[in-house]
Amino acid sequence: MASLFLDFPCGKKNEKNANVKCIAWCDTAAICAVATSDSCIRFYGEEGVSLNDCGIERKFEATSIAWQPRGKVLATGWEDGHVGTYAIAGNGCSASPRFSSDNEHSRFSLSVIRWNAARTRVVSCDLSGRVVVWKAEICGEMTELKQYDTGGSPVRQALFCPVLAIRQEKSGDSLMARILVFVGTERGTLVVADDVGESRQVQNFGESVEHLLFHEQERRLVLLTRNAILAQLQISEDGKVIPVMTMKLSVAGGGSVRQICWAGPGLLAAATGESMIRFFNLNTDDSYVVALTSSSGLEKNDKAISIAFNPLQRYLTIGSQAGLVAMWRFVGDYANGKNGTENWEAMPATSPAASNDNSTMIEKLAWGPGQGLLAAVSAQGCISMLSETVLHRMLKDDVGLIQLSTDTMRAERQNGAMARLQTDILIRGLAVASSHIVAWNGAEARVYEWSLAMNDLEPKHVASFTTNANAIALREETIFCSAQDRVELCNLHGVVKQKISFSQGEGVPTHLDLNGSFLAVITDTGLIKIFQIDRREPKQLGSPGHFELYDDEASMKNEKKRKKCIKNGTGTRAIRSIKCNANGKRVSILADRVHGTSIKIREPDPNLYIYDADRDLVDSHDFGKRYPISHYWDPNESKLLACETRTVRGISLDNHHVSGGRDAPLEYTPLGLSGMSEAEKKKKYLQSFI
Repeated sequence: MASLFLDFPCGKKNEKNANVKCIAWCDTAAICAVATSDSCIRFYGEEGVSLNDCGIERKFEATSIAWQPRGKVLATGWEDGHVGTYAIAGNGCSASPRFSSDNEHSRFSLSVIRWNAARTRVVSCDLSGRVVVWKAEICGEMTELKQYDTGGSPVRQALFCPVLAIRQEKSGDSLMARILVFVGTERGTLVVADDVGESRQVQNFGESVEHLLFHEQERRLVLLTRNAILAQLQISEDGKVIPVMTMKLSVAGGGSVRQICWAGPGLLAAATGESMIRFFNLNTDDSYVVALTSSSGLEKNDKAISIAFNPLQRYLTIGSQAGLVAMWRFVGDYANGKNGTENWEAMPATSPAASNDNSTMIEKLAWGPGQGLLAAVSAQGCISMLSETVLHRMLKDDVGLIQLSTDTMRAERQNGAMARLQTDILIRGLAVASSHIVAWNGAEARVYEWSLAMNDLEPKHVASFTTNANAIALREETIFCSAQDRVELCNLHGVVKQKISFSQGEGVPTHLDLNGSFLAVITDTGLIKIFQIDRREPKQLGSPGHFELYDDEASMKNEKKRKKCIKNGTGTRAIRSIKCNANGKRVSILADRVHGTSIKIREPDPNLYIYDADRDLVDSHDFGKRYPISHYWDPNESKLLACETRTVRGISLDNHHVSGGRDAPLEYTPLGLSGMSEAEKKKKYLQSFI
């Protein structure tokens, strides 16, 4: 599906030329926290809407902020030494204080505040060199555990080791576990500390530690200094830190690395103030560059100032000195380890409103959760939200929909009737039945009538209602919405008539699909349920199925095999879409492979998965050098499935080198379920008709 980015300037109130100090996205909701020099923390939605009821104001500036992983609690550090946490209600309705402390940092300005991945610890650091480790609760309450002094040098960076280090000291019959935190200072010292009172200096690099990252595959700490010295340190299972290598990165004029980020498993991308992006592959010790001029719209003398990577869509973004935002999409294969500019496909550069018509540089970039959501901040403190819109297309009953722009679609019938529909919302998803169309944006759904008798007349708006559903399906006059731990059955006005509830163990419904009288639902734990919905009450058919989110769930319970999967960056999947067949017996699934457990970089899985309810098994068809991007079951023939695929870039296909990415050739393959025996089905479940 095609996509485009829209620019939404953020309106700020009550500020006087306030500069942006720091910016951070919540990873569970489209809420962006922005700390400004006028002593405020403001919150914005995905379309740049200011959440005015959710602001935080003090007499001093906020100098560091960090969202709780998988939660809506914001940890804050301030220039007067204050540490506080705030719980955000709903989608930004209010910010309620949960914890407040003024004493631990003796009124020295905070420089760093971080959560650990498990949400059980917070570390706060200040300009006097003091480090405080806190015990944190899910609600945001905190208790001081330990304090450390780094020798009076201001702390520049801090990083929790994502994996617990086990200390082989028995206390009774149980092993004690430490949580390690690494701290880098302005004098160049690297200190490792834990939450039980132990700390030590690991190494002194002689210059300010500007960046700390964790190389998950190799279990290494990656450190970068002000003068572009790159060091890697191995972290053993018992918490020992062993220096592995130190090298000087190549930067023109002996300059420094302004910003750096992961752009793949073991692949670093850096903005160095040059007319290029520098890449460093720590797995192969290779490096290469991508020229900014490869993106249309950037001038030859423009410079890369800021950089950010979106692991969901594999978009790499830079903010330029001329005030432009340029993007590249990774279209290679992380598994083959090949480096080079051919892995990155340039996308059109944009000039966000934050740059004031290219008059100021873009100095900060931050990707938000979900589908293509980017915050861009200029040196003057202006903020823009760049929101990606995927242009949808779908066919249901005798009605086909094609989205033409962010708020416009075209509807067609098989009898030749055609109508154009312009909504007043940014379309995030569509659902269609024979007489109605539903468009929604994650906050509101709009319902339109387009009956057979209306022919070429424009669809009629009949209702609107608020909903934060992440998936919606439509059957006749019933709308199915996935909302938190349930699927709601609503009428055309959004009034809930019935609910299908899911337990905590079953997970949260993430994808829905309707085919005739059957509804398929899959949750974030891989649970599959199929319902017959042509009765008064939805009836579940058979027992729930399960789509394994690991390549081999049994092996993932084995510690050695689990660590091997993490090291190789493989083993996990994320569901992209599902489709139900005509008799409710099978569900097809498209998934992405997920690399790593902290960065979670996704790339398309070349397999098409089929859940067979009668056999309670999931089988697969491997497209090899292609990967599926869409699938569709025939509404009448339950054994006929069509699948659209795209060639994996950079491979050889029929003696031709494919360099395509978005322009790679598409292929449409009808797949059928033959009348094979049970043994044959287990051997080869899907058989191509062509």
